[in-house]
Amino acid sequence: MTPEQFVRVLRQVIGDRVAGDELKTLALPPGRAPQAALLELSAWYLQLAESDRAMLRRVLQRTVDSTMFGVLCVLDGVSVIEDPPGRGELVLEHIGPRGRTRLNDPATTSLHDLW
Repeated sequence: MTPEQFVRVLRQVIGDRVAGDELKTLALPPGRAPQAALLELSAWYLQLAESDRAMLRRVLQRTVDSTMFGVLCVLDGVSVIEDPPGRGELVLEHIGPRGRTRLNDPATTSLHDLW
């Protein structure tokens, strides 16, 4: 798997689905006894006009994109999660039938740039 393939899969599995899945949950909360907070959000969502639901979808999609960008910045080491001294390095590898591939190699394209 290449870094480009990794980001493409993340976009398909997370980027393109999470906002829609959350809206489906708001429209029809799952389970026998959904949490009160979810039921409250569902009641609010269901009373929204269709144009407001579309705007909410856009906000959720922007939130997903911003979150994924931030996580990839951490994996790339451009957003630090440790204070110096002794700051470590995160190494993300794919181990497959063709061996190991470093997905967040600082010598190649950054994952957050691919997002």
